[in-house]
Amino acid sequence: MVIGILVVRLYLPNSDSLKAKRQIILSLKARLKNKFNISISEIGFLDSWKESQLGVTCISNSGRYIDRELSHIVKLISSNRNLEIIDYSTEKII
Repeated sequence: MVIGILVVRLYLPNSDSLKAKRQIILSLKARLKNKFNISISEIGFLDSWKESQLGVTCISNSGRYIDRELSHIVKLISSNRNLEIIDYSTEKII
């Protein structure tokens, strides 16, 4: 069993309130959950209007599958016009 972990730090330039930020983040989380078999949660910058940090995990029996899924997730996040990726890191636990 292989566990993949992705931590993504985001900048939301168009967010002008916590409510606007939460709408953007909830929409992104729903889109990712519908497309991928993952668990996702906002884990950082909860009180910031302009920044967020998401934690994503997935489990498989193949390390290659984990690598591919996590890179697809990063690409999908980066294609969102309402946010920018500041930084991200991935980790596999075998």
